[in-house]
Amino acid sequence: MSDLPVVVNSEVDGYLDAFMGRGNFAFVIIVTNRNTYKGFDNLNFCYRLETQDNESLGRNPDFTEYFDIISVPPTNFDLAPGEVKRMTFIIDPKKASMSDITGDNYSFNFYTWAEDEQGNTSYTGRNPYVNLAIFEQESDVNLHVSSKLLAKWQKEADKTAFIYSYRLTLTTSDYAVDNWGITLTLPEGAYAAPEWIQTISDWVNVHYIEESKTLYLSSNPGHVIKPGADINLDMQIVYPYEDEAYNELQDLSVQAHAVLMQDNSKRSR
Repeated sequence: MSDLPVVVNSEVDGYLDAFMGRGNFAFVIIVTNRNTYKGFDNLNFCYRLETQDNESLGRNPDFTEYFDIISVPPTNFDLAPGEVKRMTFIIDPKKASMSDITGDNYSFNFYTWAEDEQGNTSYTGRNPYVNLAIFEQESDVNLHVSSKLLAKWQKEADKTAFIYSYRLTLTTSDYAVDNWGITLTLPEGAYAAPEWIQTISDWVNVHYIEESKTLYLSSNPGHVIKPGADINLDMQIVYPYEDEAYNELQDLSVQAHAVLMQDNSKRSR
């Protein structure tokens, strides 16, 4: 076995906070082939949790003890020479790790890496990791998202498809939030309008996970939601036909990936 010249890391640097009862939790995994001359076939995406304080838990946890896995980056993926791929990891927290109720109070180091069929690995023991913790539903962040239908119109005169335009409003009452992510579920046949995706590409990344029919929007750093200074995000979804059920978005939720303190530093635990 030898080192695999592939870097696997989270788009979010530092801390990821998941909350019970707030819906799916999503973030982007970035996979980079550092070899500009050679590509790799049939790579496997790997991940694990480690506790920062093994004495309190006594072991490293099984991932499924704390999360239901909704969607993970695929196994058997290929990387062309120098290619960078962005893949989405979606999980649903099911047990708090930071809780006065359960008596658990620890966070995890979340590691990701890639391996090929011969067992060559990008894991070196010094891999970058994200500090991940699961909190009870009530949190000091108080980040929320709401939506309203702005308009709808027929996509083409001789077709049944309709475009629905929504306004998402993101609010926080206590702390400023820099990196944030939004998830929602699309019904069969629906998709984000390509023209709309182009208009927001400089500040929001759009990902769609076919297996779970989940649309995930992740912000670029610098688009901060502050108390008293909401952020509005208009979005357009194409549906196969007109239906009153589409007046509201399904399973809409928001996550805070980086919280700023009053001195503008990133929050640490």
